[in-house]
Amino acid sequence: MLVVRQSCNCYTLPSFPFSEDNYYNQIYPSFSYNLAFKVCSTFVISIQNQTNKNMKKILYVIFTIVLLLFTIIGLLELLSNYTASETTNKKAPVQTVQKIIINATPEKVYRIMSDVNNWATWHTDIQQPVLQGIFQKANSFNWKTNGLTIHSTIHTATPFSKIGWSGKAFGAFAIHNWTFTPCQGGTEVTVEESMEGWLVSLASRKFQGGLENSLQLWLHNLKSEAEK
Repeated sequence: MLVVRQSCNCYTLPSFPFSEDNYYNQIYPSFSYNLAFKVCSTFVISIQNQTNKNMKKILYVIFTIVLLLFTIIGLLELLSNYTASETTNKKAPVQTVQKIIINATPEKVYRIMSDVNNWATWHTDIQQPVLQGIFQKANSFNWKTNGLTIHSTIHTATPFSKIGWSGKAFGAFAIHNWTFTPCQGGTEVTVEESMEGWLVSLASRKFQGGLENSLQLWLHNLKSEAEK
């Protein structure tokens, strides 16, 4: 028997008859597979390294954009300056006036509207209203509506006639006034509101439609509650 050594691997061939073609036919497939494996491995590793580099670049860009957005939003909130007033802002990007006739006395309507802690029992658009103290000027209350958490301060509390407050939420500031006027058959309720702020300005159409729908629903629910 003839033993041929190739890279520490032993290949045993018949000593006779010896054929060079037979020899290469036995060792060449193994050599080809090893070479192909090394080439493929190198190619895959190269792709993985390039992919990792690209992924790191993408993540860095995303992180930078998110950080920039948070910085801009923080500055907008910090630099926002709103003027509290007993009248709505006629220059605000979003404002509306809505009216309804309620078959109930102004006294009853006023009592329902000034009972902030019970708003959610008859108005489905409001969640978790909490009034600090009694309903009077300078007192505050917190509430949620349309996904916004609002901190409001009462600026008007004229028994059986007018109520009003101003409130700040994320990117928004609103002035909200109600008037109860006696009329034949009950009370004419007028509600007016103005909204301003960087977020309101960016999405004024959405806020305008949302405000109008919200106040119409509020008036409808108030009418149902007062006429019980």
